[in-house]
Amino acid sequence: MSNIRKIIKEQIETLIQEGRFDKFVGDIVRDIWMCVMDSKHSRKKTETYSFKYKEPLVFNSFVQITREKNDETAYAVKGMKIVSKKILVFLVLITSPDRKKEQEVYNDVYMQLQSVVRHELEHLVQQKGTNNIKGRVSPISHKERLEKEGTYLNFVSKDELPAYVAGIYRRAKMERKPFDEVAKEYLSQYISNENVVVDLTDDEDDFNISDAEGEIVLNTWIEYARKNYPSVWISTD
Repeated sequence: MSNIRKIIKEQIETLIQEGRFDKFVGDIVRDIWMCVMDSKHSRKKTETYSFKYKEPLVFNSFVQITREKNDETAYAVKGMKIVSKKILVFLVLITSPDRKKEQEVYNDVYMQLQSVVRHELEHLVQQKGTNNIKGRVSPISHKERLEKEGTYLNFVSKDELPAYVAGIYRRAKMERKPFDEVAKEYLSQYISNENVVVDLTDDEDDFNISDAEGEIVLNTWIEYARKNYPSVWISTD
């Protein structure tokens, strides 16, 4: 097979595979959004929900929706995986003076869920076992992860790079914006503290990077996206 045919074949396979992910991500986000709406009328500060998925990937999902009263209307969306048990956890925090005001961030929450869910699914298929997709990179070692946490290197590590790009690409498509524009907006929360995103927990996400480091991350993401997503929209192209 010639190089051109091989490239075309790989691009077609990527498009088909990403199409399956798009539908699945959409289904999961709808489930989470149902939880956001359902919990809106609850008197409890936090509501927890659970889901089981069997196709195209097999895992259990726990969704935690938390609301806090605050003068500022803000939000945070976080995803995490418990690999050994095939569990994905999604946390949504919304702060506002009252529950009517929280609607101001609904669109941002919904779009960030698109990115976070796609990001975590990418990590799921990197793992050995039922959900593994041939050709995906393997997770880095625990020691290497600890060395990169809290630095810009976390954004471009072997296993985080494809996950971040997949998530940003998904959100960019949903918002019909250039990939680099959405990526810059996401990175701005780490370069500056002037953002509407609030901390869910005091963990590795609570750190800052320099402008120069942000440029390195952005350029690395763009290069990876160009290579792996044939239909990606880059504003400078």
